[in-house]
Amino acid sequence: NSTTASSSSSSSSSVMKLCFPPNYKYASPLSIDRRVQLDNNCCNNNNNTLTLCVVSDTHGFEHPLPNADVLLHCGDFCNDFRHDKAEQRLDAWLAKHNHPIKIVIRGNHDAPRRTGMKILPKSGAVLLGGGGNKLLHIQEHNNNDDDDDDDDDDINGGVRILAIPWNSKSSSFPNADVVVSHAPPHGILDLTKDGHHVGSKLLRKGLLSSSSSPPALWCFGHIHEGRGFRRCHALGTTTRTTLCVNASNANDGRAAFWATKRPPLVIQLYHNNNNNDKNKNHGTTTTTTTITP
Repeated sequence: NSTTASSSSSSSSSVMKLCFPPNYKYASPLSIDRRVQLDNNCCNNNNNTLTLCVVSDTHGFEHPLPNADVLLHCGDFCNDFRHDKAEQRLDAWLAKHNHPIKIVIRGNHDAPRRTGMKILPKSGAVLLGGGGNKLLHIQEHNNNDDDDDDDDDDINGGVRILAIPWNSKSSSFPNADVVVSHAPPHGILDLTKDGHHVGSKLLRKGLLSSSSSPPALWCFGHIHEGRGFRRCHALGTTTRTTLCVNASNANDGRAAFWATKRPPLVIQLYHNNNNNDKNKNHGTTTTTTTITP
């Protein structure tokens, strides 16, 4: 079984800390689909990198997953609406993999009205439901860390992930390096086979507006046929970019199988210690291995 990451959250804070185990050795993936540069330090390993495995819309058709430091599931792990059994199946599947931090958000098929957070017993995965957005701070293990100190301004040596489940009622979007939602932003990788853009206008305005600090990476799913990558500028700007990723694994339309040409995505976050201009290169991306979207 995978090692469960330690976590803490205070009732007065919207930030939850997820820490790697002591003396954790960071993943060295065989191939990487995209690399995304951050303004802040990712972690303290030699390469200052953090590797994500990203999946979405698996709908009960589970496949083996590649190694990574953090697993992100963008929702719709359920297919038949038997939600309790689907959660047990999800937990058993994720427990077979050694990602030390696993984050799953509820999609529209996953009992989206179930609010709050739970830790799945076998895998240690964090399952987040609707009711509000959740800011997660991924960081190194620190024996001196105060579990009750969730200072969301302290991001040195860590990555902030904003989780937005399907039924989130919140219009608050705190600054984050990475956003994971089930719904895509309107007009970005959200085109259905009937030719309609069905993404969220609220999310696009809240996260990619000129008045916000856009994330470097935004992962989502929901529209299976929208799978792919796209770099986007914040509205009204030409300098800040976000890599948008539709990570859907299921076939187009109603889910019937995990499409073989839609494997899990491996995305590596990195920080250039020699870069002193935080705004200039935020969200720049480099492709090392390109997959078939």
